[in-house]
Amino acid sequence: MLSVGGWGARGFSAAAATPENRAVFIRSVQEVMDKYGLDGIDLDWEFPVNGAWGLVDKLDADRDNFTALLKELRKAVGDQKLVTIAVGANAESPKSWVDVKAIAPVLNYINLMTYDMAYGTQYFNSNLYDSKKWPTVAEADKYSADFVVNNYLAAGLKPQQMNLGIGFYGRVPKRAVEPGIDWSKPDAQKNPVTQPYFRRARVGAV
Repeated sequence: MLSVGGWGARGFSAAAATPENRAVFIRSVQEVMDKYGLDGIDLDWEFPVNGAWGLVDKLDADRDNFTALLKELRKAVGDQKLVTIAVGANAESPKSWVDVKAIAPVLNYINLMTYDMAYGTQYFNSNLYDSKKWPTVAEADKYSADFVVNNYLAAGLKPQQMNLGIGFYGRVPKRAVEPGIDWSKPDAQKNPVTQPYFRRARVGAV
């Protein structure tokens, strides 16, 4: 299966912006799939409308353009190929970044990225439920697999179309044992020796 995108991947907004650009992208996808006999494609656009918090280009029309791209892609590859996407854990994703009800009929399933949910703090990165015994002031407190799944259910996604992402890795703050470390704050801000959170090596994200 072909996977396109990922954190920091550029070009999605432009590729989806016009019918002509979408046609070029879809043709290239078909060529690769045909050449290698692949079963389908997974698009990991991080993130429509949001632009990965300024890391990549974005347009206000990304949501509608992504819907058009997925519908046209499905029409081009037919029903025998898999078409899937990955979506973020952020609460805004099913509300304003992707049109869940519009795209679900043309997708086989949607991969929920229920990992890296600590958002740079010392909180859990792939927890099933939010912690009641570890209060912090971090935004990440409410993030959990349960939180994400329920947001997408509320947006109209069927359970049988969900794949739950699990991070088979952990993160170790290098100076967490030193006095004065605030566990509710982003690691890179309070622990200057530690690399910025998203530059840490990632292994085993499923």
